[in-house]
Amino acid sequence: MYIRGISLSEDLSSALGLMKDHTCIRELALPDTPLMLWDVELLTRSLPLLSDLHCMTAGLGLLIDDIGLDNYAAHMCSLSNPARKRFRCWRFGFAEMADNFLGPVQCVLSVALMCPNFTHVAVCNRVRGRFMLLMEQTIESDGFKQHAPRLRQLLK
Repeated sequence: MYIRGISLSEDLSSALGLMKDHTCIRELALPDTPLMLWDVELLTRSLPLLSDLHCMTAGLGLLIDDIGLDNYAAHMCSLSNPARKRFRCWRFGFAEMADNFLGPVQCVLSVALMCPNFTHVAVCNRVRGRFMLLMEQTIESDGFKQHAPRLRQLLK
C-alpha cells in the first residue's frame, strides 16, 4: 500500500483507522511521512502482516530518557511480540542534507531488537557507507553490545 499526504507521524494512527481491513497490509510506503521510533512500533503492532516498510528518515529519533541505557536493549526486546515476527525489511531515504545519522541508526537497531526477523535495512547509496559505519560503531556501544551478534545481521 502506498500512502501519500500524511506529513506528520501523528496522523498515521488516524489514517490507519480509516482504512478498511488495514491489518492485511504487507508492504507500506509512506514517502511524505517522517517516522519516529514509536511510529514504527505502532506500525509493527497494528499491521501483523507487515514485512516491508518504505519511508524517509527525517524525524527519526530515539528517546531513552525514561529507560536507563543499561536496561535499554532488554526493554526493547521485551516489546517483541508474534505480530512483529514478519517485519523483515526497512528501506529509507534521507531528507535533504541530513548529516546526523545517530538518531536513525539507533532507531534501526531498536527496531531490530523489537522485531526478531528484521534483518535488512536499505539506505540510499549516497550515504550508505557512512550510515553502515556508524551502525557498526553503535552496535559496539553500551546500549547495544550485549546483542551485537544479532544486530550485526543488519550489516550484511
